[in-house]
Amino acid sequence: MSKNYFNKFEFIQAVNCSETNPYEATKKFEDYLSKYPIDYSAYTYFINHLITIGEYPKAEKLIIKLEGMYTNNYDYNLKSNKLKILKKRILFNKAKLLSHQERYDELLDLLSMYPDEMKEIDCFIEVYLKKKKNQLDVKRNVTATYLLRQIVEYDEEDFIDHIKKHLADYNQNDESISTSYFNAKFPIYEIISEIKKYIPSEKKLGHGLYQDTYVFKYNECGRDKNRLVDYFKVITFQNTNELITICPSNYCENLPFIDLNYLNKEENDIKVKKISQIEKFNKRYNIK
Repeated sequence: MSKNYFNKFEFIQAVNCSETNPYEATKKFEDYLSKYPIDYSAYTYFINHLITIGEYPKAEKLIIKLEGMYTNNYDYNLKSNKLKILKKRILFNKAKLLSHQERYDELLDLLSMYPDEMKEIDCFIEVYLKKKKNQLDVKRNVTATYLLRQIVEYDEEDFIDHIKKHLADYNQNDESISTSYFNAKFPIYEIISEIKKYIPSEKKLGHGLYQDTYVFKYNECGRDKNRLVDYFKVITFQNTNELITICPSNYCENLPFIDLNYLNKEENDIKVKKISQIEKFNKRYNIK
């Protein structure tokens, strides 16, 4: 393909900041597509990021535009492998958009039209939709996978058990258990209670098909891949405070976050000591 149709370097640059800064990634994809407007694959990434940051109307318009573009491109439609991949990515975009907009009837229609493809995208999507429509005909099964159990019937004790791998006492720095764990002094149960005050909210990122991501700041809360970090992520079922997991995370500085350092006793003690030293200095030299 001619270099005028795409630019691998610029495309990878946009992809590389997808997790650390989806807002920047969205801008990069928008700029990229202004220069390479028939890179159909790039549109699907752009649309995905728009949904992640909550730009639903714009994402929907671009899905319609993209479908019109590729269906009217005779040469592209002869490339069966590329066409198959593109259609699957567009299907994911549609499903994610409908899910985050809670348009469950339309999402069920999509599932009925493309049952195999949708189950490839997410094997639990049918169960999730039936739960949302109060049509679920199965009960919670302790032998099922964690996510499926929580979709069928949410249980906070199951969540607590699930996140033990991210706790220092359980993890014991064993990377075979998890590479992300909170430090021993992190008040996990107090934090869980506190974060529910802020969830759900507009500070979410819709990374998953039916999951929301929230970021919280708590200085030196834990380690992620052996790096001391000041942030942790919370994954929930979309538009609920039903927590799926929680773990310390790196590279969160450019994400929307809620600062919980007012609960951080060590951080507050340090601030008090600093203020005290300044006050002593000012008093000694009669500085007002």
